[in-house]
Amino acid sequence: MRQEAHEEFLKISKDYEEGLRGVQLAVKVLREYYAKSDDDTDLMQTQEGAGAQQKGSGAGDSIISMLEVVESDFSKSLAELRAAEDEQQAEYEEEHADNKERLAVLESDIKGKEARVKQLVTSVADAEEDQAGEQDELDAVNAYIKELEPKCISKPEPYEEAKKRREKEMAGLREGLEILEGNAIA
Repeated sequence: MRQEAHEEFLKISKDYEEGLRGVQLAVKVLREYYAKSDDDTDLMQTQEGAGAQQKGSGAGDSIISMLEVVESDFSKSLAELRAAEDEQQAEYEEEHADNKERLAVLESDIKGKEARVKQLVTSVADAEEDQAGEQDELDAVNAYIKELEPKCISKPEPYEEAKKRREKEMAGLREGLEILEGNAIA
């Protein structure tokens, strides 16, 4: 886009410069022409007297004045065009430098984030490996607990068995009491 604007500037600038050179050449030629006419008129006046007509030097001065105004307008327009081009070029260069700086910052951010991603992927892989080892240990501990459970945990006896056991115990205690009291010695 900037290239297109610059090419447009070059085209317009060339046109203004050519127009300015054309106007300057026209002013030069007219000045020489009217200067020569004034010299010829002066000669004629001296030879013929004061009644000779001049070759329109008043009209020549007004044409030259008008061309000088056009020349001034061309010069002013060309100067404004160049100033605008310089300003646009400066803005472009500043924006280009800012963009380069932003790009460098973004690339740096990307590299930092890529490094962080690699670090996190490695951490996840290590954690998964650690988890697998811990899971193996947990499975072994759970298997050992299942093996020990029947040995360590007492199961309640069914009611009928407990009743029979208590009755045997009570009978044994009664027998022991009778022995102690002497009734069973006979």
